[in-house]
Amino acid sequence: MTNSTPIDETRVKLQARALERIYEGSKWLTGGQISALGIHNIGDPGAAARKWKEKGQLLSLEINGQEMYPAYMFGTDSVPLPIIQEIILALHGWDPVAMAGWFESTSSFLSGKRPRELVAKNPSQVLSAAQDAVMQMENPN
Repeated sequence: MTNSTPIDETRVKLQARALERIYEGSKWLTGGQISALGIHNIGDPGAAARKWKEKGQLLSLEINGQEMYPAYMFGTDSVPLPIIQEIILALHGWDPVAMAGWFESTSSFLSGKRPRELVAKNPSQVLSAAQDAVMQMENPN
C-alpha cells in the first residue's frame, strides 16, 4: 500500500504530460547522430556532444535510457549555437528538464513563440527572454 495522495498522483501525471510535450515538441538526437551530421570525433561518436555538454554549451535529457540532445540547439554546421551557452548560464540553477520545458513553452516575451523556434533566428531576443524568466521566478510580484 502506498501513501500517495490525489495531489501527488496529479503532480506525477502533470509532470509526465509535460515531459511528453518536451520530447514530442522537438527533434532529439543521440551523440552518434550529432557526429553523423558533422565531422566530430569519428572514433567516439558521442564524444563531441558530451564535451559540449560538459562545457555548458548543450543540455541533454535521458530519453528511453539514452542521452539525447535537442536539435534546435545546433546550427547548420552541426555545432551548438553560441547563444546556447549564454542561455544555459542565464538559467543557472535550473535542472535540464526545466530548461527543456522553458525552450518548449510559449513566451509572452517572445510574442507567443517558443524559445526553440527563435533561438537560431533571433538569439539575443531569446537570451533576453531567458533573463526575464529568471527575474520572474526570483520576483514573482
